[in-house]
Amino acid sequence: MRIVPGTILVAAVIPASLLWGTSSANTSGLRVATQIYGWNVEWSKQGKNPDEELPQTLVEVRKAGFAAIEGWLNSFSTDERAMRFRELLWQNGLVLLSVYHGGNLHQSDAAERTISTVLEWAERARDFPGLVINLNCAEDENKSDEALRIQAENLNRLGRDLQNRGMRLVLHNHIPEMAHGAREFRAMLSMTNVNLVGFCLDLHWVKKAGQDPLEMTRLATGRIHSVHLRNGNDGVWTEWLGEGNDIDYRKAAQALKRSGFNGPLILELAYEEKTARTKSLLENAARSRQYIEEIFLPEPPSPRDAFGGWTKIRHSPSGFFFPQEISGRWWLIDPAGNAFLSKGVNTVGFRGDFAPKLGYAPYGRVTQKKYGTPENWAYEAVNRLRKWGFNTVGSWASRETFTQGIPYTVNLNLASSAGANWLKGTFPDVFSLEFREKVEARARAVCPSRASDPLLIGYFTDNELRWGPDWRSGKSLLEDYLSLPADSPGKIALVDFLIRKYGDAEKVSIAWGISVSDRDSLLQLQRLASKSDVFRSDEKEFLGIIAENYFSVCNRAIRLADPNHLNLGCRFAGYAPDEVVRASAAHVDVVSFNNYGELPPKDRLIAIHRATGRPVMLTEFSFKAMDSGLPNTRGAGRPVATQENRADGFQKYVEALADIPAVVGYHWFEYTDEPAEGRFDGENSNYGLVDINDNPWQILVEKMTVVNEAIESRHAR
Repeated sequence: MRIVPGTILVAAVIPASLLWGTSSANTSGLRVATQIYGWNVEWSKQGKNPDEELPQTLVEVRKAGFAAIEGWLNSFSTDERAMRFRELLWQNGLVLLSVYHGGNLHQSDAAERTISTVLEWAERARDFPGLVINLNCAEDENKSDEALRIQAENLNRLGRDLQNRGMRLVLHNHIPEMAHGAREFRAMLSMTNVNLVGFCLDLHWVKKAGQDPLEMTRLATGRIHSVHLRNGNDGVWTEWLGEGNDIDYRKAAQALKRSGFNGPLILELAYEEKTARTKSLLENAARSRQYIEEIFLPEPPSPRDAFGGWTKIRHSPSGFFFPQEISGRWWLIDPAGNAFLSKGVNTVGFRGDFAPKLGYAPYGRVTQKKYGTPENWAYEAVNRLRKWGFNTVGSWASRETFTQGIPYTVNLNLASSAGANWLKGTFPDVFSLEFREKVEARARAVCPSRASDPLLIGYFTDNELRWGPDWRSGKSLLEDYLSLPADSPGKIALVDFLIRKYGDAEKVSIAWGISVSDRDSLLQLQRLASKSDVFRSDEKEFLGIIAENYFSVCNRAIRLADPNHLNLGCRFAGYAPDEVVRASAAHVDVVSFNNYGELPPKDRLIAIHRATGRPVMLTEFSFKAMDSGLPNTRGAGRPVATQENRADGFQKYVEALADIPAVVGYHWFEYTDEPAEGRFDGENSNYGLVDINDNPWQILVEKMTVVNEAIESRHAR
């Protein structure tokens, strides 16, 4: 992995979507944030331009102990402002949770302008995956029923448009929404789509409007994304947020906890002429933060950061994932600078496997009926994965999972784009111009749009290529290349290799025990009647040359299209010839290996690491059980009897992996069971975390949750 100058790094792009929903995705440092409104007011009172003072504002925010902020959407009103804002966030190590904006959505013409502006500016913030747009629509406390209907429709529309951009819309309240018994607030709760519009509950304005903050919290249960907290006593803004407020924040904290709220708590200090000031805004912000943490977050902070990394081991961050050896153990370092074991699941897909015998995908029919859209399904699927202790979406996932705030991987299928077929074992001519062009075209098509995404761990070049005789073919790759036409680049490369090694065709003839007199006759040679020991040696040597070409071409294509993310290798299919492993060393960042044994191939994984100096990731393993009711007659691995056996198998396998110092992750195959009728290749096994009806295999996922939670501690010891 390479970091290019000017790349937007860690703090500027940590996704806000990681910061709600599950305790494992939250840390106290990221849940407690501050609005920068108070600083803007301070600068204005001093006759200074708040925008020009933004660098000092963010310095003070950081000194006050905050790791996250809510900013302004107009920070993205131009390309220049957006770039400046990103750089300032990065320089100060701050996470952008959300951006605030106000606009009219209840009058058609004005609503169109608001929506257009929001989407235009949000487009410049697309490299902040999961960013929250905190919108206030309060312009009139006497909106008609028709105006409220129009507003709700426009909120749903804007929410969907933002969701399609990987962002989220929440609605912020002032006094007008709470007028007349909170008429507008109640209307928006009932008229907006729960999957498209959340709520930022500003408790201060609820109280100021004469409503009960505890009742509004209860009313909005399940819809509250974030909470604004402001200082005030007897209607006057106080110096800092502490005891003696108009609102009993201890009771508010209890009410929020009962509602299931686990999202951002955003301080919004503000002062007026009556405010008695004795300390600086920085000092008051720090005191307020400490009070919020004391009242709202009494539990110990999670050892997980926003990416699912382990905060007990740290390293200087780069803004993207990268491998690092620390105290004799290998880790990935996540964009926040914390140790990360990639605990992933493959094929997290909305549709599931298509069953040719049925003519449809049975899991897809279930999810379509249950969730309605891939986005709704992805939200639930990723929340499940986090709940079960996973922190990565592995190969072949639905693209909707990439915007759910969880790290992910992408399989580029580079050789496949040039004619390889992993199922049949067909291997491409890696010496041809066509191979290079198709690989580069594929990388250009996929990688550039993801180059600045911190959630992307990296790319697999392919899956389970055939590197020699296996279940798909008994031939070596030298034999495959020998059978190519005489004018093919691969055949020419083979003949050139032989002549370089032996001197001329006659000496090749002697070494191989064949009858050829010159280079042309070698080019015409298609097969051998028998194979000598010398031929077997040449097979291995030429295999290394093939592998060098494959890995170098693929890596160059990836680096040209995306210099920031990891090359995760080609997912070896249970075996990895030494020659291929050695050839990969200069071109991959991590060696990926698939295996379906009862225990991981410890000796082989250690040997791979020693040969390459690279860490290793186990990217496919699984266990299937006969009590599932599925045939389990096709697909890798021997069936076990029960779900308890599956759970025990997972624990033994993963704990054995964690004991290997060079291992940096494991990816379970797969999220959903295969159809009983068989998928495209006939596989019909109980590999899933959920069954074909989307019901979790409870015994399995409960064991996974426990094991995943403790696995970093085991790996570190």
